[in-house]
Amino acid sequence: MGVSDSFDWQQIPNLKIEKTFMRLAIINGEVVTPDKLFPSGIVLIEDGQIQFVGSATEAEPLSNSHIIDATGQLVLPGFIDTHVHGSGGDDVMTDGAAGIRRAGRNMLRYGTTAWLPTTIAARHEEILFAIAETRRAESGSEPMAQLLGLHLEGPYLNLKFKGAQPDEGIRDPNFDELEELLQLAEGRIKIMTLAPELPGSLDMIRRLTANGIVASLGHSECDYDTALAAIDAGATYATHLFNAMSGAHHRKPGLAACCLNEPGICAEIILDGVHVHPQMARLAARNKGREGLALITDATTAQGCGDGIYQLGKFQVQVQGALCTLMDGVTIAGSVLTMNHAVKNALAFTEMSLVDVAYMAAMMPAKRCGVADRKGSLEVGKDADIAILKADYSVATTIVGGVVAYEKQG
Repeated sequence: MGVSDSFDWQQIPNLKIEKTFMRLAIINGEVVTPDKLFPSGIVLIEDGQIQFVGSATEAEPLSNSHIIDATGQLVLPGFIDTHVHGSGGDDVMTDGAAGIRRAGRNMLRYGTTAWLPTTIAARHEEILFAIAETRRAESGSEPMAQLLGLHLEGPYLNLKFKGAQPDEGIRDPNFDELEELLQLAEGRIKIMTLAPELPGSLDMIRRLTANGIVASLGHSECDYDTALAAIDAGATYATHLFNAMSGAHHRKPGLAACCLNEPGICAEIILDGVHVHPQMARLAARNKGREGLALITDATTAQGCGDGIYQLGKFQVQVQGALCTLMDGVTIAGSVLTMNHAVKNALAFTEMSLVDVAYMAAMMPAKRCGVADRKGSLEVGKDADIAILKADYSVATTIVGGVVAYEKQG
């Protein structure tokens, strides 16, 4: 599994909790909808779908409902993490279907109700393996954050801006490879990160867009005009804003400047206080607003495991506090951020409202995955995917499809 000897996911209390009720009623919490916060709200759930959201004065629990009293807690849409390499000791690239399912279970502790297993740049057969194992992971019956597809981070990246991506996995766009990936995935690839300045990238962006895949710009040294050309070709997303991309220099604007300036592109952002300075997060929020940013973790296998040495694909990474690096101690290699802490940090860093931050943690990722019609917000008719957070933003309860999938005792 590539996990530190000090960590045993099986010993996490309540990780396997699953309680199914025909009807649920969440009462007395601060309920966050896409446009409003209800200080004393109520959410009514039946057969896995939301039946009512609003003020407690406007409705009461249906008969035979299981009651969840959320007094003093926040009731948010379940978080959707579209950039995750691993969690709880398991790595997407190496630990197979069982590891992917375990990672999805571990994320329930952080209010994540859906996610995209994310590959790194690798040999073609290794990416095919990750796709095949993600498909196999869909058949699991245990409670876990739902698999919405895949995010392929690479392999068509700029070697100069590789970050923690392995050299041997990086190459120019290859359409024969892409066709094999598309055929095996059968519609499951939701996002693909690529560098737009590479030969063939603009044509690949068009191909991805034609197949309903979000083309995301990242690991790139492109200039502003090339980024614009990529947007014209169909790119609508950028991978981890500011990180592993050309910057916002006042005489040489690059991809980061384009992301900040152009409304046609939404950007992921890692708000762990390591990848992006809080003041730069504030700048991004002011420029982009909630429709232009999506919170992600970029988490590795070390998520939730504490300090130690872990795996990222074939790399070893070391974790000290919030910092996850390659063994050189310098090169940042993903994160140990969790989605509940991304929300907490976004509130602290950006001065945005809780309504808008929740939107960036759930609705914007849902849009990128093509599931905003049924996920991403607390609205009538949508899936009952819900994160209930305590005042310190730790997770009290995670509900997936109306099922209580995780509860924290005490």
